[in-house]
Amino acid sequence: MNHPPRTLIALALALPALLWAGPEAYSKSVSVKPLLKSATTSEGRPLSFPTDSGEVSGIEVTIPAGATTGWHSHAHSGFAYVLSGKLQVTGADSVKRVYSPGEAFAEVVGTPHEGTALGKEDVKLVAFFLTSKGHPVSVKH
Repeated sequence: MNHPPRTLIALALALPALLWAGPEAYSKSVSVKPLLKSATTSEGRPLSFPTDSGEVSGIEVTIPAGATTGWHSHAHSGFAYVLSGKLQVTGADSVKRVYSPGEAFAEVVGTPHEGTALGKEDVKLVAFFLTSKGHPVSVKH
């Protein structure tokens, strides 16, 4: 599935509204589909917010079919939305979680994990991370 840049831009602009505003904030002709509302990561731990001059980084990630991201971690919370493919995330505890197109999740924080593109289709996702200004969204392990 190929998404033109304007679709990704629209998703990026709509994400804050989908996370913080309910349907009552818009006229009745507007449709709102909640994607994610969480106070915890996918592991059940509290979200992590930068305390010093934070910023939001939005990225589009493509993982080729059968490939992995490699083991990495995030210092602060991030939120991902799967556009295509089937993503398996394996945590340091060996627990595996699978996300399909149309699913959103809160990234694992402070714990090494690895993403794998299952099946024969590339995984494409959009993710937004809270970071300390000037710091990367992830660190390789």
